[in-house]
Amino acid sequence: MTIKFSPFKTLNLLTVSASIGLLAGCASTADQYGGNEQGPGPYGDGSAYHHQAAGSDVKSQGLGQYDDQFNGESWGQQDGAAAQGGMASGPNAAVAKRVVYFGFDQYSVGKTDQDIVQSNVNYLLKHPKQKVLLEGYTDPRGSSQYNLNLGQKRANSLKDALLSAGVGPQQVSTLSYGKECLAVPGGTAEADYQKDRRVIFNYNMNSKGCNQG
Repeated sequence: MTIKFSPFKTLNLLTVSASIGLLAGCASTADQYGGNEQGPGPYGDGSAYHHQAAGSDVKSQGLGQYDDQFNGESWGQQDGAAAQGGMASGPNAAVAKRVVYFGFDQYSVGKTDQDIVQSNVNYLLKHPKQKVLLEGYTDPRGSSQYNLNLGQKRANSLKDALLSAGVGPQQVSTLSYGKECLAVPGGTAEADYQKDRRVIFNYNMNSKGCNQG
């Protein structure tokens, strides 16, 4: 099944096989610096998905505070089953590109990353027993709580894309690290921040936390 993205100025319409669409509203959280939502970034158009999947349980976990679950089971409970159905070379080796990047203060999926999302959709549809953890990250600017929320929104936008393309809800979970686990620790250039603002598709149940993709 093919997933298509069509960006608009304030709305993002996600169409799957010309019949499934998700309409997303603009972010409601104010920017920590200017008090308003930022305009289009290099990887997003300013619109967003508001995700509330049935059966998900968002709770505090300390590091990576927002963590939903697979139909009420914790992430660790899934390790054995996933290992039995995993690939000898490791789950993460199956999909070459597993990182989607975002513009500053954005959590919509941009045109440049459509192929990455599609390749992960194709893999998950072909392997319905495979599970994936979508890890959301931000750059270091702003408060910890604000960035945890933003990282969760980024992970949720990818989860919405997968579900709308037909991936089973039992296959997908999300986790936000916010500004922890930076891709470029100590980096202060905009090029460093661009690498920090990402969501990683993590297929390795035994490697949860601070993944670099």
